[in-house]
Amino acid sequence: MNCKNILKNWGLKFLGVGLLILILTKTNIGEIFKTVKQFNAFQILWIEILSLLIILSKSIRFKNILSLYNVTVSLQENILIYGSGMYLSTITPGRLGDFSKIFYLKHYTGCDYKKGLYINILDRLFDLTILLLTSLIGLFWLISPQKLLIPFAILIVLVSFIILFGKQLLKMILTKMLNVFKKRFNISINEINISKILNIKLVIPLLITIIPYALIYYQMIYISKITGFTINPFLLIGTLAIGNVFSLIPVSISGLGTREAVFVTLLSKAGLSATQAISLSLSFFLLNNFGIMVIGFIMFLILKPKFRNA
Repeated sequence: MNCKNILKNWGLKFLGVGLLILILTKTNIGEIFKTVKQFNAFQILWIEILSLLIILSKSIRFKNILSLYNVTVSLQENILIYGSGMYLSTITPGRLGDFSKIFYLKHYTGCDYKKGLYINILDRLFDLTILLLTSLIGLFWLISPQKLLIPFAILIVLVSFIILFGKQLLKMILTKMLNVFKKRFNISINEINISKILNIKLVIPLLITIIPYALIYYQMIYISKITGFTINPFLLIGTLAIGNVFSLIPVSISGLGTREAVFVTLLSKAGLSATQAISLSLSFFLLNNFGIMVIGFIMFLILKPKFRNA
């Protein structure tokens, strides 16, 4: 990678952070710190226990997907691999570090890069599916039911389109994603067996995905109650979901800036000021994202020496 590309990538990384700084200049920093300092040790510990459970439940889903593709890995290594991937995803734009699991799978199981890539794409698609569905909840509470008729009609058309042309659509999505990894893995879209990806057995990991997201949304509601902000829980869940969708755009680290912009915009509908919305968003970042990053980092350190000595 040449200097121009490096500067471009780092410029994108700090675009979201720049947005956060811009928002902070228009808010009361003292009030934000006052809100964050409300959490006591027990409350923080409980939230971090939930963060650990989020990692564990997602790793169970990952192991289920691996078993469908005949990839064998021990429960301990599976948890460490997934936790390491989540740590790396928190420090990379668009959570691209999550794809590090491809290399771990190759090392610990012998799984080839092509299969590892498919499995990681599937893993991400489950998260995206739940995020998009819960984002609709937020839209429902932000927009009157009458105004939602057109979006829901469009949704029905899209679902019908996916049912009829699912394989072609998935092939198009995979083509775009594979372009990112083309030089490293040298994989052609023609090598993809779509029937192995569109498998009825994948309903099970999709259902498992509900567990970590239920925990994440519970964390958000729990945090909002501690901070004393009265918000409709469905609106809060929808706002977080929409914020997390925007955080996938590779212009920031861990969604910093993009998530806050969504919170300020949407929670103003619930009567929250920009300062209150940012306080809530940053509280969630510190207690959820940062907690997952720390737990994942510990798992990363456990795996790293093994990787070096192999």
